[in-house]
Amino acid sequence: MVKVEDIVNDLTSGTSRITDALLKTKVLLFAIDKKYLALWVDHELKGYPDTVELPEYRIATARVLINANNLVHHYNGLELNLTHFDDEEYNRARQSFIRISISQIEHLLSESQGEHFFSESIPVAMARYYAPEVHADYHITKIYKQIALHHLTSIITQVRTRLIDFMLELSSQLDSTEGETLSDKAKKIDINSMFANAVFGPNAVINVGDRNSTNVTIVIEKNNFNMLEKHLSENGVEQKDIDDLGIALREDEKISKRHSNSYGPQVAQWFTKMISKASDNTWTVGVNVASTLLTTALNQYLGISS
Repeated sequence: MVKVEDIVNDLTSGTSRITDALLKTKVLLFAIDKKYLALWVDHELKGYPDTVELPEYRIATARVLINANNLVHHYNGLELNLTHFDDEEYNRARQSFIRISISQIEHLLSESQGEHFFSESIPVAMARYYAPEVHADYHITKIYKQIALHHLTSIITQVRTRLIDFMLELSSQLDSTEGETLSDKAKKIDINSMFANAVFGPNAVINVGDRNSTNVTIVIEKNNFNMLEKHLSENGVEQKDIDDLGIALREDEKISKRHSNSYGPQVAQWFTKMISKASDNTWTVGVNVASTLLTTALNQYLGISS
């Protein structure tokens, strides 16, 4: 059985690969029946699919360079100014979305041999889109983004730090919790919020899993409607339905202060309406996902214990 202390030692030794610590973390999460939290671990181990939004620490600044020649003059590593782009295109062009696995990042760093940059290829067919100012007589043979190598080091540091924060907090909670086994202790600890706070940051709104899964972990501050609204919007709830929820919450508040672990009549009616929308595909998530998503979000917003 993997121990929390073993993972902490791997993370702080300076000699173990971060990949090893991530693998042990995945084993640990399965052992304490929190395997759905391993999605972030899986993405770091396997790389992030194009369909998955990247954590901020995996988005690096970049320069767009070309190699070009006209049989007389040759230019290598000529930086493009990109002034023809609008702000959104410019910002995206100057960013590199680093989706490769942690093991690939570790390999690149170990093989860098004093290099200070690495590159991300852009299809040559896109060259004129990026470089309309280059004279048509020039043949662009290569176009690529150049990224400082320290961005890869920063990713390693970010992952290591987030894991350490989680493991240290988990270790502290386990030490002060009664139970015969690790699994017994884990059931008495709010590991979901602990993991979310350490890995994604305080008050982050997080979906763990996908829209076909019922495993949803979020952190929403009590009575913070902006956070609730953002989470619902990101999961396909229409703005009119969110506005209706705001009205329902205010109407229930007028009736009386809630002292039980239940929704007021207006919120309950809104909840039923949303489940109905999920069942007839008006809201494009399954009924089980909708129920879990809404229950978790409303419980955290209202401060209802699960």
